[in-house]
Amino acid sequence: MRRTISLLEEQAGRELVLPVTPSSYAWTHANRVETVQLDQVGEINLPGGALLGSCTLEALLPARLYSFCNPGAVANPYRYLERLPRWSDSGTPVRFLVSGTPTNALVLIESVEYGEKDGTNDIYATIILRQYRKPETPVVAVSSGTA
Repeated sequence: MRRTISLLEEQAGRELVLPVTPSSYAWTHANRVETVQLDQVGEINLPGGALLGSCTLEALLPARLYSFCNPGAVANPYRYLERLPRWSDSGTPVRFLVSGTPTNALVLIESVEYGEKDGTNDIYATIILRQYRKPETPVVAVSSGTA
Protein backbone atom coordinates (compact mmCIF):
# COMPACT_ATOMS: atom_id res chain seq x y z
CA MET A 1 0.00 0.00 0.00
CA ARG A 2 1.38 3.38 -0.99
CA ARG A 3 1.48 5.79 1.91
CA THR A 4 0.86 9.49 1.53
CA ILE A 5 2.17 12.21 3.77
CA SER A 6 0.08 15.30 4.10
CA LEU A 7 -0.06 18.54 6.03
CA LEU A 8 -3.51 19.92 6.84
CA GLU A 9 -4.28 23.49 7.85
CA GLU A 10 -7.45 22.62 9.72
CA GLN A 11 -8.88 26.10 10.24
CA ALA A 12 -8.65 27.02 6.55
CA GLY A 13 -9.42 23.50 5.30
CA ARG A 14 -6.25 23.44 3.16
CA GLU A 15 -4.40 20.17 2.66
CA LEU A 16 -1.00 19.74 1.06
CA VAL A 17 -0.21 16.15 0.04
CA LEU A 18 3.45 15.65 -0.75
CA PRO A 19 3.64 14.76 -4.45
CA VAL A 20 6.15 11.97 -3.83
CA THR A 21 6.10 9.94 -0.64
CA PRO A 22 9.53 10.15 1.00
CA SER A 23 11.45 6.88 1.14
CA SER A 24 11.35 7.08 4.93
CA TYR A 25 10.15 9.16 7.83
CA ALA A 26 10.67 8.89 11.57
CA TRP A 27 8.46 10.49 14.20
CA THR A 28 10.22 11.03 17.51
CA HIS A 29 8.14 10.31 20.61
CA ALA A 30 10.06 10.82 23.83
CA ASN A 31 9.77 11.39 27.55
CA ARG A 32 12.13 13.25 29.82
CA VAL A 33 13.92 11.09 32.38
CA GLU A 34 15.46 12.88 35.37
CA THR A 35 18.51 11.26 36.91
CA VAL A 36 18.92 11.94 40.64
CA GLN A 37 21.93 11.06 42.78
CA LEU A 38 20.94 9.83 46.26
CA ASP A 39 23.35 9.37 49.17
CA GLN A 40 23.81 5.74 50.14
CA VAL A 41 21.74 4.61 47.12
CA GLY A 42 23.38 5.99 43.98
CA GLU A 43 21.63 7.08 40.81
CA ILE A 44 17.92 6.64 40.24
CA ASN A 45 15.82 7.67 37.26
CA LEU A 46 12.47 9.42 37.64
CA PRO A 47 9.92 10.14 34.92
CA GLY A 48 10.02 13.83 34.08
CA GLY A 49 7.13 14.29 31.66
CA ALA A 50 6.47 14.10 27.95
CA LEU A 51 8.64 15.84 25.37
CA LEU A 52 7.15 17.11 22.14
CA GLY A 53 7.68 15.03 18.99
CA SER A 54 9.56 15.96 15.85
CA CYS A 55 10.18 14.76 12.32
CA THR A 56 12.50 15.61 9.44
CA LEU A 57 11.17 14.90 5.96
CA GLU A 58 13.31 14.64 2.84
CA ALA A 59 10.85 15.53 0.08
CA LEU A 60 11.02 15.50 -3.71
CA LEU A 61 8.91 18.21 -5.33
CA PRO A 62 8.94 17.21 -9.02
CA ALA A 63 8.95 19.48 -12.04
CA ARG A 64 7.31 16.70 -14.10
CA LEU A 65 4.93 13.89 -13.27
CA TYR A 66 6.80 10.65 -12.71
CA SER A 67 5.21 7.21 -12.46
CA PHE A 68 5.89 7.20 -8.70
CA CYS A 69 4.06 10.49 -8.03
CA ASN A 70 1.00 10.34 -5.80
CA PRO A 71 -2.41 10.81 -7.45
CA GLY A 72 -3.27 14.49 -7.72
CA ALA A 73 0.39 15.58 -7.75
CA VAL A 74 1.18 18.79 -9.62
CA ALA A 75 4.28 19.10 -11.80
CA ASN A 76 5.23 22.48 -10.35
CA PRO A 77 7.52 22.34 -7.30
CA TYR A 78 6.97 26.02 -6.54
CA ARG A 79 3.28 25.41 -5.96
CA TYR A 80 4.29 23.39 -2.88
CA LEU A 81 6.92 25.94 -1.91
CA GLU A 82 4.31 28.70 -1.86
CA ARG A 83 2.57 27.14 1.09
CA LEU A 84 5.30 25.48 3.19
CA PRO A 85 7.36 28.65 3.94
CA ARG A 86 4.14 30.65 4.43
CA TRP A 87 2.99 28.22 7.14
CA SER A 88 6.46 28.34 8.68
CA ASP A 89 6.72 32.15 8.63
CA SER A 90 3.23 32.69 10.04
CA GLY A 91 3.61 30.06 12.78
CA THR A 92 0.48 28.30 11.55
CA PRO A 93 -0.04 24.92 13.23
CA VAL A 94 -0.73 22.17 10.67
CA ARG A 95 -1.70 18.55 11.15
CA PHE A 96 0.98 16.03 10.07
CA LEU A 97 -0.66 12.84 8.77
CA VAL A 98 0.80 9.64 7.38
CA SER A 99 -1.86 7.47 5.73
CA GLY A 100 -2.32 3.95 7.07
CA THR A 101 -0.49 4.73 10.32
CA PRO A 102 -1.43 6.27 13.68
CA THR A 103 0.89 9.22 12.93
CA ASN A 104 -1.32 12.26 13.40
CA ALA A 105 0.14 15.28 15.18
CA LEU A 106 -0.32 19.02 15.27
CA VAL A 107 3.02 20.54 14.24
CA LEU A 108 4.79 23.75 13.39
CA ILE A 109 7.10 23.88 10.39
CA GLU A 110 10.43 24.86 11.88
CA SER A 111 12.29 25.18 8.61
CA VAL A 112 12.18 24.42 4.91
CA GLU A 113 15.49 24.07 3.08
CA TYR A 114 15.29 23.48 -0.66
CA GLY A 115 17.28 23.49 -3.86
CA GLU A 116 17.99 21.74 -7.16
CA LYS A 117 20.51 18.91 -7.54
CA ASP A 118 20.46 17.27 -10.93
CA GLY A 119 19.39 19.66 -13.67
CA THR A 120 15.84 18.25 -13.91
CA ASN A 121 14.28 21.33 -12.27
CA ASP A 122 12.99 19.03 -9.52
CA ILE A 123 13.27 20.56 -6.06
CA TYR A 124 14.67 18.59 -3.13
CA ALA A 125 13.42 19.89 0.21
CA THR A 126 14.19 19.17 3.84
CA ILE A 127 11.21 19.98 6.02
CA ILE A 128 11.64 20.01 9.80
CA LEU A 129 8.45 19.58 11.84
CA ARG A 130 8.08 20.13 15.58
CA GLN A 131 5.01 19.06 17.52
CA TYR A 132 2.81 21.94 18.67
CA ARG A 133 0.91 22.16 21.90
CA LYS A 134 -1.26 25.21 22.50
CA PRO A 135 -0.24 26.95 25.72
CA GLU A 136 -2.96 26.75 28.32
CA THR A 137 -3.32 29.23 31.12
CA PRO A 138 -4.04 27.54 34.44
CA VAL A 139 -7.24 28.66 36.13
CA VAL A 140 -6.77 29.71 39.72
CA ALA A 141 -9.81 29.72 41.98
CA VAL A 142 -10.14 32.79 44.16
CA SER A 143 -11.66 32.23 47.57
CA SER A 144 -13.51 34.89 49.46
CA GLY A 145 -11.47 34.23 52.63
CA THR A 146 -8.39 36.12 53.68
CA ALA A 147 -4.97 34.96 52.63
